[in-house]
Amino acid sequence: MPADALPIPRVETVTAERNLRRVYLDALKRPLVGEVTISGSQRAAAGTTVVVPADVRARLVDGVLEVSLPAGTYSLAATLRTVDGVTVTDREDVTLD
Repeated sequence: MPADALPIPRVETVTAERNLRRVYLDALKRPLVGEVTISGSQRAAAGTTVVVPADVRARLVDGVLEVSLPAGTYSLAATLRTVDGVTVTDREDVTLD
């Protein structure tokens, strides 16, 4: 017996989304690798779509973090590694208007 078809998710754009871009490099301008935990503090909604302030992780691509987020205040906590294998951390609070 075939399985029931799953509903197709409909994703609505949350109003007031902003782009956030950070480039993480070492002192020799080499890109770092790692992850950034993004912690929000506000709920955003558009129609039937709700974005809750849950912690999420984003992986760096060639040292670049580039995400689109609803307007609000966020805490960025990065765990990074250099090409030499040294682990470093970085923390930053950002407000996207």
